[in-house]
This record gives sequence, structure tokens and C-alpha cells, in this order.
Amino acid sequence: MRRTLFLGLIVMALVTVSGCNKYVVRDHAVYKTERDFTDKLVRQAAAGLETMRAGKCGCVEGAFKALDGGGATDAQCATTGEVLLLVNKTDRWAWHSAMALINAGWKPEEIKDLPEGFDPDKAPQISVGQLCEGSE
Repeated sequence: MRRTLFLGLIVMALVTVSGCNKYVVRDHAVYKTERDFTDKLVRQAAAGLETMRAGKCGCVEGAFKALDGGGATDAQCATTGEVLLLVNKTDRWAWHSAMALINAGWKPEEIKDLPEGFDPDKAPQISVGQLCEGSE
């Protein structure tokens, strides 16, 4: 009985210590296809937002806000501005897209469309105010 218990504890200890291997089980081609689909969807949605915000949101006194008579609120325009900035105006979406592959086990040198100056430890910083820089 003690011997069985002792062997059982040893097996449990070995399983606990050995843990899971650090291997990604997903096929690279399948994961890249999923990432490319998500990228396309996000970019198309951002393009639609860009069209919809015309006449509703814009730079007012250096801030991205609702335009008078446009039918949008400042909060709606701020959210729209963040998405547009994230996807269209900066490399932030490209950084997240590349990080999705890196977090799935890809090496940076395997990714063909890395943003310029890509640093996996530092995401580009954005603020909605960047949409209005140089507009007035």
C-alpha cells in the first residue's frame, strides 16, 4: 500500500514538474490565414468608418469631436477616431497583427509584413489628438 502511494506521488511529481511542452500545435498556414482574414475585416471596417464619419466628426479647436449638425456625439467621434487612428493612421494595428503571429510561435524573421521599426516589446502609442495634428 505504501509502495503504491509512494509510486503514485512520484508519478504525480514527475507530471507536475515536466509540465506542458512549449510547442504551438496550430499549423502556420492556417493561423496566418485566420490572421489575414481578421486583418482584412478590421481594415474594411475602418474604411467604412472613415466614410461614415465624414461630415459628422472632425477637428474642432485641435480636438477630434462631433461637428455641429452632424448627428454624432463627442464620445462616438472619440471612439471612431481611436479606431481610425489605430488602423489607418499609425502602425498600431500592424503591430497587433504581427504580435498575433509571434504569440502563436512565429519568429519575427518569418513574418513578411512587419511594420517598419517593429519592436515586440513596445507597441506604438496613440491618442485621438494625433488625428488633428497639423490640421489647423
